[in-house]
Amino acid sequence: MERDTLFLHLWRQVCQLEEARRVAWQQLTTPAAIAARQRWVRERVQAMIGPFPERCDLRARVTRTLDRPTYTVEAVIFESRPRFPVTASLYLPKERPGLLPAVVSPCGHSANGRLYENYQRMHLALVQQGFAVLSYDPISQGERLQYLDAAGKSTLAGCCHEHCMAGNQINLTGAGFANVRIWDGIRALDYLLSRPEIDPQRVGVAGNSGGGTLSAYLLCVDDRYAAGAPACYITTLVHRIATRMAADAEQQFVPMLQEGLDHADLLLPAAPKPVLIGAAVQDFFPIAGARQTAADLASIYEVLGRREQTAIATADAPHGWSQPLREATVRWFNRWLRDRDTAYQEPAITTEADATLYATASGQVLTSEPQAATIHEIVQRDFAVSPSCRTAADPAAALRAGLPALLGIDPAAATRPWPRPWWPVPPVALPPAPAGLRLEAVQLLSDYDVELRGVLLTPARRTGQAVLLACDEAGLAPLLTRAGRAVELAAAGAVVLVIEPRGVGSDVGPVPQQQTAGRYYGFYGVEVDLTYTSWMIGRPLVGQRTFDLLCAAHWLRQKGLPVALYGVGEGGLLALLAAALDPQVTSVTAEGMLVSWQNLFDTPVYDYLPGILPPGILRLGDLPDVAAAVAPRPVSLRGLVDARRQPLAADAVRSAYAPAVAAFERCGAPERLEIE
Repeated sequence: MERDTLFLHLWRQVCQLEEARRVAWQQLTTPAAIAARQRWVRERVQAMIGPFPERCDLRARVTRTLDRPTYTVEAVIFESRPRFPVTASLYLPKERPGLLPAVVSPCGHSANGRLYENYQRMHLALVQQGFAVLSYDPISQGERLQYLDAAGKSTLAGCCHEHCMAGNQINLTGAGFANVRIWDGIRALDYLLSRPEIDPQRVGVAGNSGGGTLSAYLLCVDDRYAAGAPACYITTLVHRIATRMAADAEQQFVPMLQEGLDHADLLLPAAPKPVLIGAAVQDFFPIAGARQTAADLASIYEVLGRREQTAIATADAPHGWSQPLREATVRWFNRWLRDRDTAYQEPAITTEADATLYATASGQVLTSEPQAATIHEIVQRDFAVSPSCRTAADPAAALRAGLPALLGIDPAAATRPWPRPWWPVPPVALPPAPAGLRLEAVQLLSDYDVELRGVLLTPARRTGQAVLLACDEAGLAPLLTRAGRAVELAAAGAVVLVIEPRGVGSDVGPVPQQQTAGRYYGFYGVEVDLTYTSWMIGRPLVGQRTFDLLCAAHWLRQKGLPVALYGVGEGGLLALLAAALDPQVTSVTAEGMLVSWQNLFDTPVYDYLPGILPPGILRLGDLPDVAAAVAPRPVSLRGLVDARRQPLAADAVRSAYAPAVAAFERCGAPERLEIE
């Protein structure tokens, strides 16, 4: 039977946090209480995504104009950050009785961005009703692909992959990819308001899917909007997480759930401005959650005496800006931005070929704009941080003091003896025992609802040393073969406990049928979904797995033996973290481990999943600093690899581990740091 230990463990915490959030929401019974939470939400969102950059010169220009009988479409390029071009289309009606009401339209996850057919239909429907519309390409979509090959095509599997590639790196610094996405939208509105045709008092924002995400974000942080209509995004986090489908890096703030925020909170700061929630009954963003959020928002507007200024429009359709939702959006903006509360039915609309609306010569900014920076260059330039522990009076103490909070764990709790209830979970199937070794299946509790499985290898002749061996994603089997590392260590006389941290090896859960990637590991697979959920609850997966090792080390010490840690692959990273937090660990060996989180941050395209990343860690320190915090206990680093999983020479590792080299030298024990 396949277990789903990790998901169920996370799910219980998600539900507990949501219950606490709902208690707080129910206290919003006065305008003063609502105003206080609105301020608090904006503050917490800004803290989670990081500060925005200074406004730069937009360097805006119109590269071509498409002339149609009742409207024009201007192809626009502006810079949201220095050397970071944004491609956009500005739709303008020809009939202009005065200043124009306008709509900013961020786009969802379409490969061709703003040029996607249904998005064009929405923009054309609005311009034909007398609105100006500015639609811009999100990063990694349309004319803004970022990871290009020689032919100008993306080397990654679509925009979601590109978003997560850069987003995971930004999370290492304590900021969020939403910072990049939201700032593009803020600068888009800056450009729109620079146009003399626009009435700045009558601007709305509307988008679908990922554009619905950005519409909600912009309503939250930018008070210049007069109305909004996010579609096919708004639900509740509890409902979305229950679907078991991964979402992009920008679609969860870290640690959003721990902070007590949900989709209703994202829309709260806009109240009582008119806000319409568009929802599809057959969406993978669950309709039940959309209705719950709509009801929560309605209760706020009721308190503010503006109940009619929020509503939900639904369509019995799958995910997408379907015609009923587009029509509802037009009616909403007509009512609140043009004071025309009339019926509307979308006429036949002819869309344009993509190339007709290109703002660039080649169809891509990176091949048309010589000075354009890639998203990786922006990450390096705008989000780089320096580890604070390195300037502390006692770097090791500063690292150890700050690490538990970033990992979301309490190391002291690892000694808490949870009683193990009876569960119908079979132990690990044991392979034949090599000569001179006894193998025993082990089951022990880490968290109260997380059972770890492993194998204890006891040699006939013991040296008096115990080794806790942490697996990587391959699990127990490779380590238990006759040539495996566990057998090798036990044959040398050590008592060896090989453990699978939660969600590793035989403990991986099933792959839900609706899971987009269709696999457990992969850039949009189950592990990624679970990791992002763990970040939102403030208990990163890498921290939870480190806690598993701390618990297993405590269990093993009950046998009266000193315990050393040994980790293979990603298990090496966990072993190093556990050794830094557990002063009773006698030594640690990391084999085949990622050399540093900084190396991953510096590598444009890396081959690791985010499960090994603690958000914000680079503000405190890095793996070399973790190794330094183990000194003077022995640390052995064997066969470390870079972010592409390529082996590194010992000299390169020694250079990267300069903080650890210096720490061991200060302790008078340089020989205890081995680098092979």
